[in-house]
Amino acid sequence: VMNMGVDGNTTIQLFSRIKSIPKDANIVIYEFGRGNDARKNISEEQTFANSDKNVRDLISKNYRVLLIVRAKKTGALTALIDQYAELGNLPKVQLMAVYQPPEKVLNDRPEWGHPTAQAHDEIAENMIQNIRILLEK
Repeated sequence: VMNMGVDGNTTIQLFSRIKSIPKDANIVIYEFGRGNDARKNISEEQTFANSDKNVRDLISKNYRVLLIVRAKKTGALTALIDQYAELGNLPKVQLMAVYQPPEKVLNDRPEWGHPTAQAHDEIAENMIQNIRILLEK
């Protein structure tokens, strides 16, 4: 397991880093992240377009992709699931939705927050189940 996440990166910066993923990697975990893009005034539409391009590029390089979308409101999560459904149905992609109610979010950033330790544990457990499914694709 290699964590290649960079705090503050936008979806544009992620695309430029795809080439640095080791060739022998099997699975790439790609979390839709709106916060960094929003802070850089990248529109929601552009964030989706960038994420779509990033995931399709990963697939073209023969990686399996665990695509994670998370939101702290059920309506927002449903909208993300709908928006990313086409990508989630592609071969070698598994879409994983994470609902984070306020009690599972740290108040470390006014516009969002990172998951609590308990929420991280739950996300990790859910990831294991989704990775098993992804390995069968």
